[in-house]
Amino acid sequence: MNERDLLVVALDVGYRDDALRYLDRIGEQVAWVKVGHELFYAEGPAVVRDLKARGLKVFLDAKLHDIPTTVKRALFSVGNVGPDLVNVHALGGRAMIEAAAEALRGSPTSLLAVTILTSQDDASLREVGIQGTAAEAALRLAHLAHEAGAQGVVASGRDAAAIREREGRDFRILVPGVRSRADAPDDQRRPTTIRDAVLSGAHHLVIGRTLSTHDRPRERFAELLREAEDALHAAKG
Repeated sequence: MNERDLLVVALDVGYRDDALRYLDRIGEQVAWVKVGHELFYAEGPAVVRDLKARGLKVFLDAKLHDIPTTVKRALFSVGNVGPDLVNVHALGGRAMIEAAAEALRGSPTSLLAVTILTSQDDASLREVGIQGTAAEAALRLAHLAHEAGAQGVVASGRDAAAIREREGRDFRILVPGVRSRADAPDDQRRPTTIRDAVLSGAHHLVIGRTLSTHDRPRERFAELLREAEDALHAAKG
């Protein structure tokens, strides 16, 4: 792994042209992008194909959570579109994750399962009936997802080390809500820094507002790449 494969640029915009203009402002340093609900609902599968045609690797942040048959049918279609990664909610349960994995078998797309959103914490989980800590729930859901056929999970950087220890080095961990220490607080309740996430064993880090709100995204992305490279060296040392 290198620092370019580590960083995933969030395309949190509503239209294809906005996404492409944003990428042009960052430059050719970007290897991975995230397509979320806003962009995918506006532009559909064509935007994934357009990004792949530019040589980018695509994480489709679908967060599917439905009955197994519906998820299986949806992901069969997604596999034909060809993103590199797509996700479902692990809270959908074993049968749903197994159906998702079956739908993607033989396709170029790997399956991730969302454990606990980084916008949630222990208190918000209790409100919906999940007992224990967010970290405990994330570890349980990661193990369930692995057993059910997912190749990895989406999890907070704060949970990554425990998941890595239990599930092994090859189980992918994608960490959202990554920021620099200087960033202002937002709606992420359990964020982490690039260095901490890398040292915890993350494979991919989603870079959102720490980049998109910057006046000079090309220079900012170069800074984040250097931070990722330093973290990788520290992890190997």
